[in-house]
Formats: sequence, C-alpha cells, structure tokens
Amino acid sequence: MLDLENGIGYVVMANQAREENYNFELPELVFGKRKTASAETQKEFSPGYYHTLRTFNQGPLSIFQMLVSPTTYLKRPADDQHLPSNFWTIDQSQDQTRIAVAVADYEKVPDLDVFKNYIVLGLGALGILYALILLLTNLLLGAYRLIFRKKQKAPARTWKVWNLLTAAAILAVPGHLFLTLLATDATDLSGYAPWRYMVFAGLGILLTVAAILPLFRKSKEKLGKGRVALTVLTSLSALAIVANILYWSLYQWWVL
Repeated sequence: MLDLENGIGYVVMANQAREENYNFELPELVFGKRKTASAETQKEFSPGYYHTLRTFNQGPLSIFQMLVSPTTYLKRPADDQHLPSNFWTIDQSQDQTRIAVAVADYEKVPDLDVFKNYIVLGLGALGILYALILLLTNLLLGAYRLIFRKKQKAPARTWKVWNLLTAAAILAVPGHLFLTLLATDATDLSGYAPWRYMVFAGLGILLTVAAILPLFRKSKEKLGKGRVALTVLTSLSALAIVANILYWSLYQWWVL
C-alpha cells in the first residue's frame, strides 16, 4: 500500500488467522482513517452476481465458490461487507468487470453462468436424493421381509446388485466431497492433496461405466416396466454426478 502524497508505503504478508489486524488495523495506524471509493467510481458499479477471485474458485476447487464462498448478487456496493469501508477501483476491460479491494478482488459473473452453476448442482442433488431413497427403500423392504417372513419373487440378482452398487457409488461422491471440505479447514492443507481428486476421477469413471452398462446387457433376466424405469433413473442419476465432476473439474488432480 502506498501514500504517494506523503511518501509512505508498506508491504505485508499475513497468515489468514490474523489477517484482519494487518488488512484493517495496521493501514489505519499508518495512513489514517481509510477512504472508500470515489463518487465517480461508485457510479461505475453495475448490479449483478460477483464472486471473489481466490485460488479456491479455480480448477478442481471451483465448486468451493458454491459451498464455501458463494457467488452473491450485489445491487449496490453497500450490499457487500468490504466495499463500504474500503478503497476500491473498477476495471472494465475484455468484456470483464473486476473490482479491486485491499482484502479481496471481485469478478462479475454473467447471469447465464450463475444459472448453469445452479442447474448442474441441482441435477447432482436430485441424483443424490434418488440414490439415498433407493438404498433406504431397499434396506426397509429387506428388514420388513425378514421380520414378517414375506416371500419375494425371484429377483433379478444381477440387476439388483448393479442398482445398489451404482447408488452407493453416487453417494460416495458427496461423502468424499464433505470430507474434503472438512480437511480444507485443517492447518496441514490435507484438503488440497492430489489423491483426494484422484478419488473423484476414479468415481467418475466408475459411474460412467455403470451408467452405460445396461445398454450392453445380455442377461436372460427379464425386467418389468417398474425395474426398467428404475434402471433409467439410476443411470441418469449416475450421469448427473459425472456431469458435476466434469463441470467443476473435480478430476483435475494434476492442477494442485
């Protein structure tokens, strides 16, 4: 930070655990009360969706912008926690709008990109919900038949195993993502280990194979209309999870 009028400047690298002291307290101590953006700059501000330009918004960590530091809609600068009390500038070039702030830079996101993010994430959520309901239903039906000794028609064993294993693989993706998010809070940075994203790549390949496997089914087991419908739903749910792995680049372990 520089004060060109008085010839004062300083450079600080701070750990995030205490960054508030260096980004807020120390500048006021050196330069005096902080100034905000000029009236001309504030007039250049345009409403829209903004997200922070941080490393965890890129590559295999891009899904963090939806979970950790979500994209938010700003109608005016006062809607943000940093802009009203910090100096900031706007750069509008190459069809991009960026706001430079002392604590975090922002980038304006096109509305279409925001909608795509939510649509892809929503499809994945539906696939996860379906897989969870499928496994719970099978568990409850199995317990019911065991307790009341209800006989079941001869099941299509191959189909049942495929259905349950695919559902389990679908649930493994959000489970592994949750563990990865927990690990990112650790001081040892284990949440950014490449092997975690190799797991996503492996699950993506497994789910892709599982989704298209029914197309090559040559088993003599005949399926009723209900099981055919379940087969389609299971395959679509698996593909929805694969789409999320590809869309959010969760498979790119080599980037880290």
